[in-house]
Amino acid sequence: MKRNKQRNNYGLSLHSKQKRLFILATPIFASFLIVFGAIYYFLNSNQANALVTKVIYISAGSYHSIAVNSNGDLYSWGWNGQGQLGNGTNTDSNVPLPVRAAGTPMAGKKIVHVSTGGNFYKGSSLALSSEGKVYSWGANDQGQLGNGTATNSNLPVEVKTEGTPMAGKKIIQTAIGVTHSMALDSEGKVYSWGENVNGLLGTGDAIPTLSPVLVRTGGTPMEGKKIVQISAGGAHSMALDSEGNIYAWGWGGEGQLGNGENNNSNVPILVKKEDTGLEGKTIKKVMAGGMFSMVLTSDGSLYSWGKNNYGQIGDGTTNNYNLAVAVKTEGTPMAGKTVVDFSISNEHTVALTSDGQIYAWGRNESGQLGDGTNTASTLPVAVRTVGTPFAGKKAVQVVAGGWEGAHSLALGTDGTVYSWGRNLNGQLGDQTTNDTTIVTFAKINFNSSPTPPLKAMAISEESSAEVRWSTPIFNGTFTISDYVIQYRETGTEAWSEVTTSGSNTSKQITGLTNEKVYQFRVAAKTNVGVGDYSSIVLAMPHKKPTITSVTPVIGPTEGNQEVTINGTDFALKTNKLNQVSVCVNCSIALSMDGKVFSWGSNQDGKLGDGNSGNANNVNVPVAVKTEGTPMKGKTISQISSGYVHNLALSMDGKVYAWGDNAGGKLGDGTANNRKTPVAVKTNGTDMDGKTIVQVSAGSYHNVALSSDGKLYAWGNNSDGQLGDGTINNRNVPVAVKTTGTDMDGKTIVQVSAGDEHTIALDAEGNIYEWGTVRGSYSRNTTPQLFNVVGTVIANKIITKVVAGSHYSVAITSDGTVYAWGNNSNFGINSKIPVKLDFSGKNIESISLGNSHALAIASDDTVYAWGNNVDGQLGNGTNASSTVPVKVNTIGDLPTNKALKVDAGYSHSLVVTTNGDVYAWGNNVDGQLGNGTNVESSTPVLVKTESPSAFVSSNVKATFDNLSATDVTLVDSTKITAKTPAHNAGLVDVSVDLGDGDDIYKATKVSSYTYAKVPSKPINLIITPLENGIQTNWDQPLDDGGNPITGYTLEYSEDNGLTWQTASQTIIGTNYAVSTPTVDPAKKYVFRVAASNIVGRGPYSDTVEGQVRYITLDAPNSVDIDVTPANGARMSSNLTQVNTKTNSPSGHKLALSMDGTEQKLLNGSYFISPTSGTFVSPIILNGSSWGYRVASVGGFGSGGSVELNVVTSAHKWAGVPVKATPHVIKTKNTANTTLEQTTVYYGASVDADQRSGSYKATVLYTAINN
Repeated sequence: MKRNKQRNNYGLSLHSKQKRLFILATPIFASFLIVFGAIYYFLNSNQANALVTKVIYISAGSYHSIAVNSNGDLYSWGWNGQGQLGNGTNTDSNVPLPVRAAGTPMAGKKIVHVSTGGNFYKGSSLALSSEGKVYSWGANDQGQLGNGTATNSNLPVEVKTEGTPMAGKKIIQTAIGVTHSMALDSEGKVYSWGENVNGLLGTGDAIPTLSPVLVRTGGTPMEGKKIVQISAGGAHSMALDSEGNIYAWGWGGEGQLGNGENNNSNVPILVKKEDTGLEGKTIKKVMAGGMFSMVLTSDGSLYSWGKNNYGQIGDGTTNNYNLAVAVKTEGTPMAGKTVVDFSISNEHTVALTSDGQIYAWGRNESGQLGDGTNTASTLPVAVRTVGTPFAGKKAVQVVAGGWEGAHSLALGTDGTVYSWGRNLNGQLGDQTTNDTTIVTFAKINFNSSPTPPLKAMAISEESSAEVRWSTPIFNGTFTISDYVIQYRETGTEAWSEVTTSGSNTSKQITGLTNEKVYQFRVAAKTNVGVGDYSSIVLAMPHKKPTITSVTPVIGPTEGNQEVTINGTDFALKTNKLNQVSVCVNCSIALSMDGKVFSWGSNQDGKLGDGNSGNANNVNVPVAVKTEGTPMKGKTISQISSGYVHNLALSMDGKVYAWGDNAGGKLGDGTANNRKTPVAVKTNGTDMDGKTIVQVSAGSYHNVALSSDGKLYAWGNNSDGQLGDGTINNRNVPVAVKTTGTDMDGKTIVQVSAGDEHTIALDAEGNIYEWGTVRGSYSRNTTPQLFNVVGTVIANKIITKVVAGSHYSVAITSDGTVYAWGNNSNFGINSKIPVKLDFSGKNIESISLGNSHALAIASDDTVYAWGNNVDGQLGNGTNASSTVPVKVNTIGDLPTNKALKVDAGYSHSLVVTTNGDVYAWGNNVDGQLGNGTNVESSTPVLVKTESPSAFVSSNVKATFDNLSATDVTLVDSTKITAKTPAHNAGLVDVSVDLGDGDDIYKATKVSSYTYAKVPSKPINLIITPLENGIQTNWDQPLDDGGNPITGYTLEYSEDNGLTWQTASQTIIGTNYAVSTPTVDPAKKYVFRVAASNIVGRGPYSDTVEGQVRYITLDAPNSVDIDVTPANGARMSSNLTQVNTKTNSPSGHKLALSMDGTEQKLLNGSYFISPTSGTFVSPIILNGSSWGYRVASVGGFGSGGSVELNVVTSAHKWAGVPVKATPHVIKTKNTANTTLEQTTVYYGASVDADQRSGSYKATVLYTAINN
């Protein structure tokens, strides 16, 4: 079995939120609708912009013409003697001018129908608004304007209803003749006003009226009948009831009442069918002309009666008739043709056949038959097309206008108004006043409104949302000046509105309430006005979380430290959805922020989660994998599903695909199945350099629409559904062929890929099809224009099209749905469109599955029809239905209304205005997503709580982008986690409660410090102190990434076997260890370690140290033997002074007497000290003594002991008293080994002094520097 999925032209499922006008047809003196039921729907529409603003309906009076465009605006041209152009003047115009509404009761109204009337000296016009109100202007001498006066008006006035039978009635059709007017209400009642000569008002009397009165039915054949169409002629009136009966009243002198007599009637009488060609016929349309009448039957035949002086009846004679006779076609160009529309004037007829061609007969002195002559004809002649603007064209409506000297109009399928015949007053609208016997065209410069912006999205932020979109495919040929963004909270009706420059494609909407769902839509604005709005998208502003602190603030580089992240508004994200799409037994959904989820069957990897096969089916949503794929970091704006593959379109216009790839439908240039998204190939393909704005996945092929209105396709092409002129499969995109096809030069605004065919809609509202279309039983490999001439949509504006499984659907501007093709599940087997019955509801959204369909009505009711064996219709049964049935209530109405629907193979999805998704139908593979595999015939909520990926699986915490472990959301203010390993330093801490959504992320910059223990201190130096040991060191080369908090100093007296702590709270890089902690007699080794918040680092290298000491070994006695003889009187000796110190600054050695006595003594003899000093020693003379130190001070160098010499070779200093010792040696470095100092003592005596040993006691002092 095959199935098809359908998307709308701007995104997901088919939508018609913005209504459009539809084409209507009117006779010259009577307005009427081909399809009456459509009127009611249209009158309830609230939006009327067409894809391109073009003419959709025309009417012709006696010497003026009028047109309605798809925006509901009126344009008129021709004679204006009584103000019938409605522009505030009485000046003729040979170019179409706008009917002035501003400042009139018609201001701001959408016009859905217009009627024109008059004769050779007067003209009037009527207009009907979408609200069912009637407006009029022009000649009013007989009260035909119905405003309670008989005064002409060159501006629209409102037809009076207050105090009349028409008060409070909703009018669905109007008609105007020469001097009287008519109206038909939605209940089937008829009203008339104006002149009443010969009883043409049908009131049973001849009393004229200036305001509406009810046409009399009591006691007449029309009593109790529901009228469905009316027509006002020159001097008579006509009506058609729902049973096909024809009524006429007024003047009957020419037989125009058709009852077999030539009598007048002031009340409705039956037109006789019996014994005429009308017997047994179904009547489709009636028309009252000047003095004759005509009807169209369902088999496409025309019948006429009344005056026939110019052959206007068309039976080949000029005989009058008071019973219906057939218009003769045998032997004429119209032979074998099926008439679908006609129009009659005073004395000529124009007819339209199903092939879009035009024929005419009757009076022709002004060329109104359009055959290139001025010769009247009693039989149909073909309106000439060769050499005219109508060559190769087709019409959808024809109008016969004029009185004496007539003209004709035709409306082409492209909205062009063609004209020919009388032009004295410019009624042809071709900017001349020249009559013409061949077709020209009215030069109407209607302004076109832009198509909707595409790829609309609203990205949720705190108290705001950023709305994004891409530019419309078609700007209406005018520069877009602004974009209008409308928004409202779900559950409310009124829209708020903001604008932004036309150069922007995004707008920040502020002032929104957090945690509320809002709806957004965007429209482009030109100097013409505001175009259609995009499909509605949703957003839910959210209070962004914040991190206030992390405790503790510092941790080890090895990680695994438990921390608490403190903050506000911590809450896991629950994804709200914007779109849904259905493949076979699987579902995909697009979140508000552009992420894709899937659930159900995973055959061929179509869930896109990196798994494949039915063993990997899931019955709750999972995220489509993007990590490591080309779709990573992309914001997806649209999704579309095929049979076993899926497509995604990103905001930047790129297309991605995954799932089954048979036939190359993934478009990546291979035939390999893909279980994660791959990019559809563009390099070197026809799609290279194109920005894609819409994608549609069919059963086995795909179509993409680019921003310039061009189409590209890939995948299976066995039925020509790619439209490239071949039946070859394509594994990369190829351009849909347009050259030489009906689609050449057209701007496509929407496309839909079906099962074996494709359908597209252009900016002018034309439909194109290619592939195998079962309804037409043909295969086309290039686009073909879908011929709507003679069908029920010939006079409609098409807004959306859908290609289904062997059938197609179109939505018109009034929300009516038409279908064609061959699909027994829907009861459809028709080559031409047939109307689907939704009980009078306007349809806003539609989606076609393989064997069932879904639709959303304007009142938010969801309808379903087709196969229901698995409960996919959602109405609580398993009974299939070929007519739409209501789906059971979905969610919590009224706030949770259906927004978009999607019908799959045997199950259904709907996304609501709250962003929730509901499902029903088959659930064998978990495609309902509610955590079970049990089917449901009523809607069930797709699971949103864990383990559904719609809710974030868990909070994530990172430390400089490294993921923490054991992350737990404790409450809205607290998250706990274990840190990852990280290099030392200050890091940012982040949390993500929304799987990457910025609004659910928070970061605290530089909020946590990674550190390790410091490295060892360096350059440990030991400095001995008098009563301790000074330690100094340099800080570590590496502080571990965190400030050092202190040092620990240890010492050992056993060379490191055991250690004792001197201090572990040292601040700075020095510390003194004092006695008695250290014993001055012992040697120690020391080491130091640095600490930071993480802990203590390694110890430094050890250094030996000891309390500062100094030792002195110095004899303190002086003993000099002097034996004067032979002139000798001087002797000396020496002593060795030994010192040792560990003071790094060295020491000083001082010498003095050990008291105050300075003499050398030998009994009673003594020798006094020399006066020489350490700095200035002198030679010893006479009786004196002193000391000297070799190579120190001023003593000179060298020397030896002298014994009994006459004079010393050296200079000497006196030993000072104890109070003022001499520093005899200074050393600036430590000397930890004995250092010896040689001190000499010398004495000189007088001759009279005795020999002997002279003695004294000295004092040596050694002190550290």
